[in-house]
Amino acid sequence: MAQALVKKNKKVIILGYDPTVNEDTVSKDEGIIVHRLYDSYEKKKPFRIGRFYISLAPFRKRYSLSKELENLIVTYKPDCIESYDWSGPLWLKPSVHLVVRMHGANAAYKYYEGLRSSKLIKFFEKRNLVMADSVIAVSDHVGAITKRAFKLASHYTVIHNSTDTNQFKPQQNVKRDYNQILYVGRIVKRKGLIELFKVLNILFDLNPNLYVRLAGRRNEEFINELLQLIEASKLNRVQFLDFIPNKDLPELYSRAGVFVMPSRAEAFGITAIEAMSCATPVVLTIKASGPEIVDQGKDGYLLDFTNFRESAEKLNGLLLDKAKLHAFGVAGREKVIKKFSTEVINSQNMGFYEKEKGGV
Repeated sequence: MAQALVKKNKKVIILGYDPTVNEDTVSKDEGIIVHRLYDSYEKKKPFRIGRFYISLAPFRKRYSLSKELENLIVTYKPDCIESYDWSGPLWLKPSVHLVVRMHGANAAYKYYEGLRSSKLIKFFEKRNLVMADSVIAVSDHVGAITKRAFKLASHYTVIHNSTDTNQFKPQQNVKRDYNQILYVGRIVKRKGLIELFKVLNILFDLNPNLYVRLAGRRNEEFINELLQLIEASKLNRVQFLDFIPNKDLPELYSRAGVFVMPSRAEAFGITAIEAMSCATPVVLTIKASGPEIVDQGKDGYLLDFTNFRESAEKLNGLLLDKAKLHAFGVAGREKVIKKFSTEVINSQNMGFYEKEKGGV
């Protein structure tokens, strides 16, 4: 979005803490001014009062960011500030219009999964949402659970995430392997991988030709937990690829027979629309934001991955139906171009800013 704004002759400044720098720096990247702050609070040790350890670093870090932001407001005179909900990064309300984009606050996800959240993080996150002049949600799902988690009365506008359909497109000279199931994302429990592996254990019995590839940063302890769910004779049909750079993802998607996103909680499945943009058939979770991406039976399937046998049979049936796979792939790419492309979503963002702030 920042690059699109620059192309429209808008000035864009990005401010934030960067763990890779040892001092504050300012640089320019493709017309975007980037202020990277050294995080001197990360290594601050808490002090002890009786049986309790107390740290003021989380408060000072947010206060310092807010003060630095005010300095930039004086320098650059922006029309508005956009921030995010996760961790609640600001302490003070900026002196110009504040937009908070909900990508999935920590406390909102904990609430959705029935878990207890940190009271301090929840306090910071709610403080940022309450001080916002306008709120955007990357899906209606994440907007709704955030409102419930924090008991908010404020309205939010849904503007989905996007993908570059010129980068993510079917790759020439890449043959699709209809025996391959692909997952791209973090290798963590919240992504529904335990459920997926229980489905795979059944699916591998139904179809001896199928195998799965999982691309994402490795978590060896969790990988071992997942592999224990697969019978020993089937382990050679599971491949962990580690992290794949963005430039190599279109080929990865284009080679897969089907892409799966079994997440229990997902603000918005960017990897799902990347796969669809590459004309790869998708099977997504019926929970969370899945129904905002796929129309059941038209451009993909929505499954409850906790129904292991039903999901396995549905996946197997799809992978044996080449005509339906092709139809899902074509319809999926058409949908992304019309609904989730960078051009469409950037236009929605600009329209939102112009409406909220009378032009930016």
